[in-house]
Amino acid sequence: MNKQYIVGGAIRDVLLGSTPKDLDYVWVQSTPEHMVSLGMSQVGADFPVFLDKDGNEHALARTERKVGVGYNGFETNFDSTVTLKDDLVRRDLTMNAMAVHVEEWDEFVKTKNSDLVIDFFGGLEDLASGNLRHVSDAFAEDPVRVLRVARFAARYNFSIDPSTLNLMCVLVQNGELDHLVPERVWAEMEKAVSEDFPGDFFAPLADIGALEVLMPELDYGMMTDSNLTRASTMPATGRFAALFANSTISDIDKMCDRLKAPNDVRKLAVKTRKLLELCLFNLTEDGVMNTFEQMGLFQEVYDTIDAIQVCNVLVQNELTGFTDNLHTLTRLWKPLSEVRFANLTEEQQLNLKGPAVGQALRTLRLNTVFNALT
Repeated sequence: MNKQYIVGGAIRDVLLGSTPKDLDYVWVQSTPEHMVSLGMSQVGADFPVFLDKDGNEHALARTERKVGVGYNGFETNFDSTVTLKDDLVRRDLTMNAMAVHVEEWDEFVKTKNSDLVIDFFGGLEDLASGNLRHVSDAFAEDPVRVLRVARFAARYNFSIDPSTLNLMCVLVQNGELDHLVPERVWAEMEKAVSEDFPGDFFAPLADIGALEVLMPELDYGMMTDSNLTRASTMPATGRFAALFANSTISDIDKMCDRLKAPNDVRKLAVKTRKLLELCLFNLTEDGVMNTFEQMGLFQEVYDTIDAIQVCNVLVQNELTGFTDNLHTLTRLWKPLSEVRFANLTEEQQLNLKGPAVGQALRTLRLNTVFNALT
């Protein structure tokens, strides 16, 4: 007899008072042939996931056995003898390993009655106490789960159970994170940095040595965590710029290369670092101009504005000289960016050609900087 359940994050979301983004269906004692007979289409020949006419995913209950390294090193069994408990025990965290009968789902959503929840592994208790705990030793078979647990900590501000943190550390020490593809690592980091508590993602990863593997150039500590907190209202690119603010430009490039980070993340992080370095010293006309030119102020004005906004978020009031310099640069970007060919004298417009025009514009901009600094 076929039995159908809704499993995983949807139950967690309902109990936390959120609307589930999607529903994951698991079928017990079913077969691929039965799913197809219901009008569903199979996704992939070797993986028991099917799509219904509305695009919802339905999976056969399955078990997995580790046969290789990394994320894809699994052998899957989805015959009709696999039980619901067999399926749920392979999941990452207890709060994600609960189920509700499909026919009781509407009542569960309405009442949030925990008596309707099938909970083999203590997920209800862990969810209530804000504890991220792995379901079984099968956790260690998927290194991505190290990042996923940290991401859930960043989303909910939950604590990671000591036993789970220890298992994550073992995965790092065994070199399992070395097999993660950069795109997968970046996807988890990008999601995490956009959560409400991004520092809760990076701090545990630093504690277990994962950041040394994934981002060895990042010197993560109290200041880095503080930068992330200050940038918590900014878009993801701004948060990454804050995260990388204490790294050298060379190290930023290395991290972005390794993780195949989007170009807009790299650009803003580098420009923010250039601006921070400029603010550390006494401002000079040439120094200001050279930095703004390197930042592309006169080609990409809004990127420079974004870097200034990140710096303003990061700055501490007690750093008086730094703050004064940043305020000066904040006042300068607009008049500098507005210097155009039309600002040249009529004689210059008539007689200057090629590079001479650029030099004349640069002289005008230098005068603008000089007037701001004196």
